[in-house]
Amino acid sequence: MNRLICIFILGLTACSTEQVVVRETEATCGDGELGVGELCDDGNEDPGDACTNDCQPARCGDKVLRTDSQLGEPGYEECDDGNENDSDGCLSECLESFCGDGFLRSDRGEGQPNYEACDDGNDLDEDACTTECVHARCGDGIRRTDRSEGDPEFEACDDGNQEDLDDCLTNCQPHRCGDGILGPGEGCDDGNGDPTDACTNSCFPARCGDGLLQEGERCDDGNAIDTDDCLSNCVPARCGDGVVQQTGTTEEACDDGNDEDQDACTTSCRLAYCGDGILRDDLDAGAPDHEACDDGNGIDTDVCLTNCTIARCGDGRIWFGREECDDGNDDDFDGCTRDCIELRCGDGEIWEGVEACDDGNDLNNDACVNCAPAQCGDGFIQDGVEACDDGDQNDDLAADACRTNCREAVCGDGVIDSDEICDDGNNDNDDDCLANCTAAFCGDGFVRDGVEQCDDQNDDDDDSCNNQCESNGRTCDEINHPNGYSVIIVEDRVHLGPDDTHRVRCRVENPGRIRLWETSDFDILRFDDIGIFAGRGPYNQSVRAVPENHQRICAALGYDQSRGQASGVNSSTEAVIHADMNGFDVVGAGDDWLWIECWN
Repeated sequence: MNRLICIFILGLTACSTEQVVVRETEATCGDGELGVGELCDDGNEDPGDACTNDCQPARCGDKVLRTDSQLGEPGYEECDDGNENDSDGCLSECLESFCGDGFLRSDRGEGQPNYEACDDGNDLDEDACTTECVHARCGDGIRRTDRSEGDPEFEACDDGNQEDLDDCLTNCQPHRCGDGILGPGEGCDDGNGDPTDACTNSCFPARCGDGLLQEGERCDDGNAIDTDDCLSNCVPARCGDGVVQQTGTTEEACDDGNDEDQDACTTSCRLAYCGDGILRDDLDAGAPDHEACDDGNGIDTDVCLTNCTIARCGDGRIWFGREECDDGNDDDFDGCTRDCIELRCGDGEIWEGVEACDDGNDLNNDACVNCAPAQCGDGFIQDGVEACDDGDQNDDLAADACRTNCREAVCGDGVIDSDEICDDGNNDNDDDCLANCTAAFCGDGFVRDGVEQCDDQNDDDDDSCNNQCESNGRTCDEINHPNGYSVIIVEDRVHLGPDDTHRVRCRVENPGRIRLWETSDFDILRFDDIGIFAGRGPYNQSVRAVPENHQRICAALGYDQSRGQASGVNSSTEAVIHADMNGFDVVGAGDDWLWIECWN
């Protein structure tokens, strides 16, 4: 075909004629592509979804039942009959019709399933249309309440039977004397209103009580006693006639003349009592014999107690399945709480007389263990308080045991543990067991009293302390001090490391004084810790001395054998000297060189 092609550019038009071939294709419903004439195309052949097989959107009334939606979702259909008639089985909103929907079905005849004679769209049985969608009628057993007395179809009663000898006649009106129907409590009822015939207007036989059963009499025992089997109106006694039968074939405990079972007299003419299974509703709460419930089972552990009161927490009776306990009080600390929960260790409430504590947890490493205060020996390690606790196994004498004070075994407790050679229970390094619980030995740096003369903690056999911890004694040289003192000079200067001990044996012939001297010729003494311990004979004295301005250490020790005293001390930092008649042990506190001088 020839087509005219025009191009418009800025108001100018250029046209040319050329042959254009146009091939038109027909749309295919179901190919998933929206074509000419299609409002939808979901590419499937499912007629029950939102797009029908003719590619039109599904709608209520298209006579295609949608199956892709659930109740409550948009587009949900229970049915779709393709019309908008609400009187058939499918409503115009595509929901199935039902009795009570307010639409009267016309597609069913009487006797057919789902037939409706009426449908007033409510769930009331007492109006003109019952909940079964049938017309109400006298005798259907349902008393209509939508009519007032005097209105057509008014029902005063409806007992659902065709019996006229009971309290409700077949016309749904209450029985009455004079209606011509012999009803309960009537000896006769001729319905004529003639008081002079055999049946009086009170519906009593005219000769009732003569002992002869006459027409119209149901009984006649010849007396006027109402408490036997035949009433004084010649009607057989019955429960509910309002007369208590005390003699005859049936004795009654009561008879209140009504058919109410929930008052003081039951419909079987028995006195109501708590436990008869009938709930009285004629008494207000608090009145004698009032019942809140009555299950008639004699069980005191369910919701209704045997005294006909509703079970509650605090009534002193355990409600099975609901209460753990019930002691009848609101004391939360006597074993049963006011919520009827049984107290137990770990609930956070202290049970007086039973629990000393209750911290509400099951931890055994805090201050409350099994509801008793934690204590050493209970077998549980209390955090931050005890280092150990082996309960009955705590022992102050057994090796490696947890001690009775819940402390770990340690060096110095007097018990030899597996990692100790000895343990004499003290921190003394001068006996056979050192403070680190190892055995003392010559060369350990500690002088054992009565065993070693010295211990310089080395293996030099030529110094002042040999390898058997015996002192190498020598007489100290004496020179004249410029100040007139007699001076004892050690042959060599002593170099001491931290805590080193050097034994200097100087024989002192006479009592005198000992001085540590830093000379001006040797700037070699830097004392950090200096002390002098002196002793002679049975006397022991301790003197602590200090360098003065790092120039001189002055320590005056009086060797008065009778007094054994020391004097002239000026000190604040110290090294250590042990002195006796034979020499001096010098213990250094730093890298020091010592000169020793003695004077009288």
